[in-house]
Amino acid sequence: MNNTFETNIYESPEERLARLQKELGAFQTNRHLQRPSEPSIWDSIDAEINPLSIDQRTRLMSDPKYMELQEELKNILNDEFIKFMKPYVENTPAGREILKKQLDYVKSVKGRVISETNQEMELFRKFQELVKTNPALTWEEFIKTL
Repeated sequence: MNNTFETNIYESPEERLARLQKELGAFQTNRHLQRPSEPSIWDSIDAEINPLSIDQRTRLMSDPKYMELQEELKNILNDEFIKFMKPYVENTPAGREILKKQLDYVKSVKGRVISETNQEMELFRKFQELVKTNPALTWEEFIKTL
């Protein structure tokens, strides 16, 4: 079996784990071989932050711009992790079961979600039209008139 994502029904969980660990080791080795001679940006960031005291790190990590960048990184990491793990999760019984439940749920509420958002957009369009003739009108006042 060449595809990591395929499930062999005759493979025991221990055999699958051993095979996945072996493939992960090969993947990590390959990544280190491809690593450029210069330090990674991650390593450079760590080198800047590591010498700071706890108070200095706390101040840095409380900085709004740092927090914004950190949140962006977390989102990217989360997206990449999900992309990487999707095939593994889908090939487990528990993963398939919850994914099927989520698919069924999405299908069942999709129409309602579309309808509600269309109604909200229509209300907002009406509000925009009324504001043209009555610039002082607020959203709250508009909603009360309904």
